[in-house]
Amino acid sequence: MFDSRLAAALIASLAASPLQAEDSLALDRFVVAYGQYETNLSADASYQRKDRETVRSYGVSEGHSLPFVELTWRPFGRHQFRGAWFDHGRDGDRTLSENVEVGDTVYPVGAELTGELAIKVLEVDYTYWAWLSRRNALGPFIGVVRIDVDSAMSGTVTVEDIGAVDLAAQADESITAPKIGASYVHAFNEHLRLTVDVGTFERSIPGGNAQIWDTALGLEWYPWKNAGFALRHARTRIDADVERGNYDGSAEVGFSGWQLLARLRW
Repeated sequence: MFDSRLAAALIASLAASPLQAEDSLALDRFVVAYGQYETNLSADASYQRKDRETVRSYGVSEGHSLPFVELTWRPFGRHQFRGAWFDHGRDGDRTLSENVEVGDTVYPVGAELTGELAIKVLEVDYTYWAWLSRRNALGPFIGVVRIDVDSAMSGTVTVEDIGAVDLAAQADESITAPKIGASYVHAFNEHLRLTVDVGTFERSIPGGNAQIWDTALGLEWYPWKNAGFALRHARTRIDADVERGNYDGSAEVGFSGWQLLARLRW
């Protein structure tokens, strides 16, 4: 039998859901954030000739402060879009103790080299807040990540009877891939929030494949209604295996560090 009171209660609860989403302390309608990413870039790569058993490995780790930009827009109660961007560049000098071949260029023992590495990261994603209450928001997200890696090496070698000779080599790689994960936000009150994000994706690259993991844990503090700060610890790790010609190679690249952002919200 049709129960009019049950139907009325159901309609009322459905009608109240958008209002509950709008009143959520865990989410905002629109956010612009800018700050610094005190990141530590670590990289380790190895390659091995298929006709040899020797493996050469190189590692480097150095901290830098770089700009970080983030935009968030929630046009509807449970639907949110986000974009984030940062880039990382570093350089260093070294004197070779053995011959190194990069592409068609051979750098001999004793060459004074300057190496440069630049990594740019752009993320765009969509989150559906499947569980949304006044103090909590939890949901899956899907998106796209683009990572551009530019590396260059240059140096000068003194050749007998010729003099100084300049050598240079450059390599560029780009990865664009889908990303999936989940986000959680808990509002302790109208001024303080806890945020957790976990994501991953896998992508085929020329000669191999790469797997990427993202994690972030943070706190947001709003001393004013429309302005506040976010402090997050984030980590990104890229594992890649590549097979090209007579070489097999692998690489691990990681970002980890603190993000301190100023946030404006509406």
